[in-house]
Amino acid sequence: MENKKKYSINVGETFQINLDTNPSTGCNVCWLNESTVKSIELIEDRYIPQDSKAIGGGGIETLTFKGTKAGTDSILYANCPTGIRGRSCESFSDGSVKPQYVFFVVVKN
Repeated sequence: MENKKKYSINVGETFQINLDTNPSTGCNVCWLNESTVKSIELIEDRYIPQDSKAIGGGGIETLTFKGTKAGTDSILYANCPTGIRGRSCESFSDGSVKPQYVFFVVVKN
């Protein structure tokens, strides 16, 4: 699991973050501060099961980001109880869940 990693990229470049997750528990990996991030965008979100034959075995969430303009941002993710509480990821951006994964990004021209 990655955490507190720093990325330095140029505008137009991409980078990936891999997070351990297990959606069968009723939790999903949620981007908590997506609405405040200004210099990057999420271009792909892909779940890869650790073992395609195991039910409820968990896997890796592979997130691909692209630098869109020069700036500095943080990326905050958490495993949120979306299924348990019947809520969307966006509803957890209110600070009710503490970030479990924190990343820092510098995007240069």
